This record gives sequence, structure tokens and C-alpha cells, in this order.
Amino acid sequence: MVKSEYCTKMVEKRIETVIRLFCDKCGKPLHKEYGEEYKQYEWREYKESVEYFSVTTGHNDWGNDSCESIEHKTYCRECLSVAFAKYLERCGDADTEYMEIEHHCRRSLPLKEG
Repeated sequence: MVKSEYCTKMVEKRIETVIRLFCDKCGKPLHKEYGEEYKQYEWREYKESVEYFSVTTGHNDWGNDSCESIEHKTYCRECLSVAFAKYLERCGDADTEYMEIEHHCRRSLPLKEG
């Protein structure tokens, strides 16, 4: 037989947040940092909207080993255009190449994924 009780504890947690975001191709900063203030718990606010594109590329040509072809990049609008044009050129070389594009436009950046 186990006898237990509940108690309340305060836990302090250190959370890593994204404070600077750069284009993976040209290196241009994609936003301007603004203060140390936090809105809500995980979001840092900026004066200007942050626009960027999260791009995932890869292929399924190698079967189970295709996971090694997956790449995650962050692009500005101009570099995305160049990357997409190159993707269209390469499509004939790989049977199953893919490119997933997710657009982000907000006044804050999320917690760093890791």
C-alpha cells in the first residue's frame, strides 16, 4: 500500500528565445531587435513585422536513408525566389524531390525550437 499526498512547488525555468533571425543564404538580418520586454511568456515583441520563410527540402530517392537529405533553411523573400528557381531546375534529376515552404509574418518571434 502506498500513501501519498500532493504538494505545490514553484519551478523556475530558463527558456531560450530567438532574438536575432538571419537569412541562411544571404545572411541579411530579417528583423530589428526591440527591447527586453516580453508579451505573454514566450514571445518577444519587435517594432516592425518579421517576414521570413521556413523551407524544408529533401527527397525520397534513397529509401530509409533519405532522411539524410532533409534540410531546414530560413530565407528572406529574395533568396526564396532564387532557391525555388533552382529547385524547379533540379526536379528532373531526382525522382521524389520536395520543397515545403511556410510563410511567417508577425511582430514577434517564437521560442527557439531545438
